[in-house]
Amino acid sequence: GDLWVWEPQSKVMWSGNPVIASKPALPWLLDGHLVASLETLRKVYDFLPSDARIVPGHGPVTDAAGVRKVRDYLTFVAEVAEDAHRRGKSFSEAADGLDLGEFGYWLDSERIIANIYRHYTFIEPQTPPLGATELFALQAQWRNKFGLHSR
Repeated sequence: GDLWVWEPQSKVMWSGNPVIASKPALPWLLDGHLVASLETLRKVYDFLPSDARIVPGHGPVTDAAGVRKVRDYLTFVAEVAEDAHRRGKSFSEAADGLDLGEFGYWLDSERIIANIYRHYTFIEPQTPPLGATELFALQAQWRNKFGLHSR
């Protein structure tokens, strides 16, 4: 889990790494759980007053829009993974040639591989376990194949 800290008097929330406001960068669920992260982001976004400020794990101070962007990305990942799983595709097939839309221009777009994989382990518990090294290699292959943005 992640720790979020709210200071009501100044209307400031410290989010840590669930929100990365620099450029922005895609979240990375290498060890995380999409469903729980998405639920938290929805609750935080609904809670925030319109004039709240968010201190992210990386990057400049942002506002509720920074939380909304990450929430929207994780919703996108969940929808892609669930649709591909229903159609009998593997997690890597789900990401192959995927149009990331607005998220394709965020940093580290190759993280889509790890993020879809993590959700597959939730919706299909029999998904073979992969370690960080294997996921890094798959992300590098995906980035080289599709040539999208990375640091």
